[in-house]
Amino acid sequence: MRRPRVQVAALAAALAGCSSDPEPFPGRPVGPPRVVRLVDDGWVELDGERMTIERLIYTLRLAVRAAADHPERRPWLELRTPRSDPPWAPAMVQRIRSEAYAAGIGHLELGLEDA
Repeated sequence: MRRPRVQVAALAAALAGCSSDPEPFPGRPVGPPRVVRLVDDGWVELDGERMTIERLIYTLRLAVRAAADHPERRPWLELRTPRSDPPWAPAMVQRIRSEAYAAGIGHLELGLEDA
C-alpha cells in the first residue's frame, strides 16, 4: 500500500514542476537596458544624452553601485554601432565592453543601426 502513495506523490511533484512557466529568454537580464549609441570618435549617447566615454563609464559604475542590493534593477547595455563601420568604432566598442564589464555590467548586447 505504501508503494502507490510514493508513486503518486512523485508523479504529483513531477507534474507540479512542469506546470510552471519557463523563463521567457533564458540568460537574459531582468534589469533595465541602458542604450549606448556610438556617435563620434570619443563620444556616445546614453539613453539619448550625449557624453564622453569617460562620463559613460562613470555613469555605469554609479548605476551598478546603486543596484547592488537590488539585482532586478541591475542595468545591462544595448551597445549600438553605426552600420557604416567608421574607423574609430572597433576601438570604442572594445573599450566600452572592457570598461562596462569592469564596472559590473554583466550583460551587453551589440547591434548595428543605420546612421
